[in-house]
Amino acid sequence: MGWTAGKTTFDSPSQAEQSFLGQVVNLMNGRQIILEIDSHGAIRGVQNWKGLKTSALKSLDALAAAEDVRKGKPDTALMSRLRTQWESMLGTQAQVEELCTREAQVYFKVLGRGYAPNTPFEYQDLFPNPLGGDAFPTHANMALKTFDTQTGRAVISWSQVADPKQVSRILESMLKEMRARVGKEPQEGEFPKAISMEDHAEIVVDVTTGWVKTLKHARSVNFGTRAQVDTTSIIRISK
Repeated sequence: MGWTAGKTTFDSPSQAEQSFLGQVVNLMNGRQIILEIDSHGAIRGVQNWKGLKTSALKSLDALAAAEDVRKGKPDTALMSRLRTQWESMLGTQAQVEELCTREAQVYFKVLGRGYAPNTPFEYQDLFPNPLGGDAFPTHANMALKTFDTQTGRAVISWSQVADPKQVSRILESMLKEMRARVGKEPQEGEFPKAISMEDHAEIVVDVTTGWVKTLKHARSVNFGTRAQVDTTSIIRISK
């Protein structure tokens, strides 16, 4: 199935989409991702992951060249950091698939299963680690909020929260590895003392067609003293 990557917009004026960094964030915008999906709606892979990786890095080089022309002076240090960051995000097939399926994972997550009123489905899952270490175990929940028989639309809620004890355990393990690698304690602010993560989504499904009609998703991440909320909105338009 083809899935076209959407555009990221910014609340902060300093991160405007027209800025160079805004264009870097949107490197995947408009690219078609070929998803491999099983009969239960679970995404099993990205068929064209190699092509997506190659084209994204080529686009980054083109943006860098255009920025050098605009400024009249190459910012080698900045481009080196950006390319290292993108290559770390696109280094393996698993990393490319994680990056390219974030929105689609939520879209298909509620499909392929049955729901009943007042009977939430609870399960354990994993949350990608923003520091690159082991994924954080989560407690997740899906529930049927409402079902309108006249319109044939069901509203389903989905949420997941990272297990704070497991997060602390993984962070401590990463901190030990960092101490062993560099031979000293990390500097103040270099490594977060705590991370909390939550996902909350509301999905409207047209049960007649089996397709998601609308989706609103918010991911909250508290990273030490910093907090960030990413929101995704998807509206299916029939043609």
